[in-house]
Amino acid sequence: MGHYGSKARRIEPMNIGEVLNDYGFPVAGTMQGGKMRDHAGPVTRFAWLSN
Repeated sequence: MGHYGSKARRIEPMNIGEVLNDYGFPVAGTMQGGKMRDHAGPVTRFAWLSN
């Protein structure tokens, strides 16, 4: 699963791995990509679940 932020509006993506874990889903790994214009954080965050 993934969540996208916005460079234009300077909105960082939510930490989808943490959210899924909080809801009881078994998160197997996470990844983030891109950089905001001010290099403060990622533009995308992804998480995958274990079976």
